Amino acid sequence: MKIHQLTVEEALASLHTQASGLDSTEAERRLLEYGPNRIREERRRPLLLDLLLAGVAVAIGALLLIAYTPLGNGFFGTAPVAWTDWLWVLPFAMALIALEEARKWRLRRATSRRPVDG
Repeated sequence: MKIHQLTVEEALASLHTQASGLDSTEAERRLLEYGPNRIREERRRPLLLDLLLAGVAVAIGALLLIAYTPLGNGFFGTAPVAWTDWLWVLPFAMALIALEEARKWRLRRATSRRPVDG
């Protein structure tokens, strides 16, 4: 059961404390055992990145409209890409995606090993 679903008495008992708080000896012991009571700061995705992703989505949508709709084909003089052509392109695209994901994994792994100051 989640602590917010307990009564006050049940919550205090589950934490092995009382309404008046911990005595200094118990507080020191818990500090040594669990470390300081800190809330990790969550990083938000920057607004610029959201705008960039929205721009990429709009550009992809426009390209699909130009390439795959009769209106886009007639106005721009284009033709849809045949599925046989996609068979040549997709393996290269998938390989690039796999390499990029491997690069990001290595970067996250390397940065997670770095000690945190504070």
